[in-house]
Amino acid sequence: MPKLYTRDQGSKTRFYGDLRDIGGGQVALKPEGSSRATTDKAVAVRLLAEKTLALGGGLPAGGSVSLSQFVNKFLADNPGAVTERWLKE
Repeated sequence: MPKLYTRDQGSKTRFYGDLRDIGGGQVALKPEGSSRATTDKAVAVRLLAEKTLALGGGLPAGGSVSLSQFVNKFLADNPGAVTERWLKE
């Protein structure tokens, strides 16, 4: 399952995605028009989801997964990375 991780570059923390489990690689989560990975976690989560879906979403053999299944797996793979406020929003 894809994972979100960070790297510190100078005084900024930038977000990256690990998509190796679903046939991708480790990628910088760069917004369109940017040459560097984003420093915004919300943008990083959106970009990771887009890249995951583009690679087939890491879907099980049946070919589909519910949003709640995807979210639960993402949260399990990224413990402590999501706050209660983020979940509420």
